[in-house]
Amino acid sequence: MIACPVCKADMQIFLYEGVELNRCPECGGHWLDQGELREMIRSRERVFTSEDAKAVQDSMPAPALEDAPSRRLDCPRCQRPMLRFNYQYSSGIFLDRCEEHGLWLDPGELDKIQIFAEDLERSQKGEHTLLGRYGALRGKKTGVDLLKESGKKKPEDPYTERERRRGPLMIFSFRL
Repeated sequence: MIACPVCKADMQIFLYEGVELNRCPECGGHWLDQGELREMIRSRERVFTSEDAKAVQDSMPAPALEDAPSRRLDCPRCQRPMLRFNYQYSSGIFLDRCEEHGLWLDPGELDKIQIFAEDLERSQKGEHTLLGRYGALRGKKTGVDLLKESGKKKPEDPYTERERRRGPLMIFSFRL
């Protein structure tokens, strides 16, 4: 048994998407050993609907980017500090990773990752996505969304057509 990195309770083993994961009975977080996240995403035993995606989105506040690096958890296997990162660089799902042993997921992040992975796959196939370009999962609107809502036009390009054809190096040299 391993101890939860958040509340130090003994974690329990359970089966999710055909993969054995460790779950904390106290705080509801999950520990995934190396490679388990990949296996879980590939298995696709559970397929999420748009209602599932909305329920997950509504149940969890979006983490603030500025809060992401502030928390330091220790790996439950080696007790070294884990690195906090944004899953898939722009998902808004912040996970804690031990380079050697695995990942810590806060409550609700397991479903969020599954939904994000399925949505990303749909998007790459050109299909309709559950979350509309992932902004809904993070609970935030993109700059493009805000611009469309405001009714304003896209800012004018400061470069002339001639500068654009010559490329960035020529623009730089002309602007000196």
